[in-house]
Formats: sequence, structure tokens, C-alpha cells
Amino acid sequence: MKNALIIFIALQCQTFLYAQVTNDSEANLLPEGSIDEGIHGTYLLNDNGAQRRIRLGVSNDGYSNAELVLENNNSSAGNIYFKTANSPGGTVERLRISQNGDIFLNQLNLVKNYQQDIEGHWLYVGKDNERQMGMLLTNDTKTKAEIKLYEGNTNNPYISFSTSPAAASGMIERMRIDKNGNITMNQLNVVQNYQPSIEGHWLYTGKDNERQMGMLLTNDNRTKAEIKLYEGNTNNPYISFSTSPSGTSGMIERMRIDKNGNLGIGCISPNHMLDVAGTIRATEVKVNLEGCDFVFEDDYELRTLKEVERFIKEHKRLPEIESAEEMEANGTYLGELNSKLLQKIEELTLYTIEQQKQIEELKNQNKEILELLAAKR
Repeated sequence: MKNALIIFIALQCQTFLYAQVTNDSEANLLPEGSIDEGIHGTYLLNDNGAQRRIRLGVSNDGYSNAELVLENNNSSAGNIYFKTANSPGGTVERLRISQNGDIFLNQLNLVKNYQQDIEGHWLYVGKDNERQMGMLLTNDTKTKAEIKLYEGNTNNPYISFSTSPAAASGMIERMRIDKNGNITMNQLNVVQNYQPSIEGHWLYTGKDNERQMGMLLTNDNRTKAEIKLYEGNTNNPYISFSTSPSGTSGMIERMRIDKNGNLGIGCISPNHMLDVAGTIRATEVKVNLEGCDFVFEDDYELRTLKEVERFIKEHKRLPEIESAEEMEANGTYLGELNSKLLQKIEELTLYTIEQQKQIEELKNQNKEILELLAAKR
């Protein structure tokens, strides 16, 4: 596109010059300084001096409004300048086409090889004779920021985003998008299929062509830790958390949240809101319970101790309490068990109160007997 622009401008200049000048010899052009550029009108001037240039312009209100300059500085190289003005005082260069075909547009430089030691805003194409283009900022003799589209001379294209830290002289690539759409961001790799043989920090999507995504750490040719969101090709989504024990090559799933919201720790098929295959340590556990104050109601039918004794001899457990075999096989509900144990404690309190009444009655009877015996002596 840049070459087409240059050709178009050159053709337009040639057409205009030949339309205004009957003889293409520069000797037939008015020399620089031969007319007053401050007058209203157009001018075409020739400078055969050290700069060797032709100036084509329009003037109004005592200053040049627009000007086209063809210049070769008395050498085999040449430049084309486009200048305009929006206030008195002379034209300002807006666009330049250099001898190399580089284009300088306002503060934007469209070049092949940018100059890092010149402060500016650059667009470059074909740098170092490779298939690449980019845009960057330079200042203080170094590049500050760059976006690059690169293929080089191999079929390995990518897009990179780089910045320069403060007070540093080198550029650091911050993000890259490779030909497969994988994204490497700082030390984070956003890919489809991660490579456990490469140490890194990974975000992956669609691994093994299944509906899944995750994040993980790899090192020493194995995965060290992973969080995975998985559905696969079935309607059975879950979120899993896995780690690799020290010195082993395999991953062990430590925790899973299934599609029903059940959380399993140490198990991959949780059947409860919290399913733990292991030991739980806590400073305090709060369980919502239903009280057992009904035991103290007047109409509560409290078993006699004889009835309790017969039940224990027959079933080898307390009434309303699950057997050891049932607890071992199916576990138990802590809230329900605590309620039943509280019920037994309250029943035991009633038995104790009744026994105390009997003891007091026996003590009184024993006292009366002792008084009668003493009276007969």
C-alpha cells in the first residue's frame, strides 16, 4: 500500500508540472526567491543550489498555505515533503516520503527499519528483510512499547506485545499469540493442550477436544497442581482440585464439587453437601439441633428401668440409638445422634430424680425404725 501511495503522488506531481510548464528543463523554472511568496496565488520555484529542490505551493494572507517539495540534496537520493499551515508563520511538514520509501506522517513514522535512538511513534514493515510488521514507541534511545506481527522466514507466525521496564534498556515480551491461538502472557500460557514437559504456568481450554478448561503448574516433567472445570461430552460437570505428592509422577484429586453442589474432600463421588473421606480437625463445630425438652412433659412415657434392661439384653444397644454395625456401614448424622444422646441424658436425669426420692424415703423409714428400737431399750 505504501508503494502504491508513492506512485500515485509521483504521477500527480508529474501531471501538474507538465500541465503548468511547457518545458521540463529545470532551467525554465523560476528560481527560488524570484517571486514574493507572500502574495495571493500559486508558485512553482526551482533551487539549483546545495539542496536541489522544486517547490510547488499556494499562498494567501501573506504566508504559504500548502506546499509540495521534491528534494534530493544534490545527491542520488531524494525526498518528497507535504506541508500545510493553519496559521501565519510558514508551513509545517505533515508527511515525508524518504529515499528508502519510509513515510513520516505527523509524528508517526512508517518505515522498514525504525531508528531506536530517535524519539517517535513508528510503524514498520519488513524489518531486517523478514516477514514482519509492527508498531512501537521509542524514547531515551530505547524502545518503550511494541506490538509485533511476525512470521520471519519460517511458517511460525505470532503476535507479540512487549514493554520496557523503567530505567531498563531492553524490551520484555509480555504476551504472545502463536499460530495455534495459544497465548503466553508473562509466564502464563493460555493454550488448548498444555505440555507437562515444559515448566510453566498454564491456562488451557478445550483440552483433548472436550468441554473443559483449567489452570495448572508444571515442573520436572509432571503436573504439580491443577484446578479443572470439566464437563467432557456428557452432562456431568464438576470442578476438581488436584496436587502431585513429592517424588511422584501422578496427580491425585483432592477435592471435587459436583453438578449438584456436593463437595467431596478425598472422594470423587460426593453424596452429601460435604463428603469427607478422612479426618476433620476444628476448634469448634456448630450443629443446629431440635431440643428434647419433651422428655420433661407430664405425658411423656418414660420406660421403666426393667424395660430398659430387657431391651439392652435383647438388642445390645440403648433404645432409639443405632447399632454399631449400622454406624460403621452407613455413618451417622451428628445432629440426630446428639439429639438422641441428649434425650437419653434427660431420661437418665428423671431416673436419678426418682431414685433420689426412693433413697430419701428409705432414709426416713430407716430413721423411724432406729427411733422405735431406741425407745424399747
